[in-house]
Amino acid sequence: MGFPPDALRERRAALEAMGFTCVEHEPDSFTAVRCQMMWESGLRMTYVIRVRRVAVVEESEVRAELGKLQFHAHTLDPSVIPRGFQQGRTIMDVLLVDAPDDAARALARRVVGHMWGGVALVVVAEPDGSWHTAKPIWGRAFVPRLHHLCQVIASARPSPEPIGGMALFIGIFAMWPGILIALLGCCGLPLLAPLATVLFEKKPQPAALPPG
Repeated sequence: MGFPPDALRERRAALEAMGFTCVEHEPDSFTAVRCQMMWESGLRMTYVIRVRRVAVVEESEVRAELGKLQFHAHTLDPSVIPRGFQQGRTIMDVLLVDAPDDAARALARRVVGHMWGGVALVVVAEPDGSWHTAKPIWGRAFVPRLHHLCQVIASARPSPEPIGGMALFIGIFAMWPGILIALLGCCGLPLLAPLATVLFEKKPQPAALPPG
């Protein structure tokens, strides 16, 4: 049993229900983005997720395509706040594979692309709703959200996002105290710059569905 013919459309609909905007849609792939404030940790995160159907998983192709997606993500990320300044980026290249072998599953668990203030992962999703990806060191506090998105894509069923305990701990005891001290110590002036940038960000535009 493999993925149904409308597997991409189902997963696009699931991500759109989670607040994503599909900005590119081709017959065999689509790319969706979302820029979201994670209030529990005091951090803003942009997700760039490409979902594509592939017949065979080859390591050289997977690594090359992930690198291309990392480069392309610069043009897709709507945030104008620099990464590393309360702003992060998570890139996911999701492969819908009808019959992955153990080598494909293992590849997904070990391929990680690093960048300043971000991480890039490969996800192998199977028709039964299971999925495989790496466990990055950077952003470990946000792994519950990341794994939840993997499950949403693999199953094509949206559901409420979890809050990670580590992210909540970091927010309460590190991020939010520092933010509040900066705001209160400067009469709230440091808040004006990020607010202005967010207000003037260009929102992503939805892509049309491919014919058929």
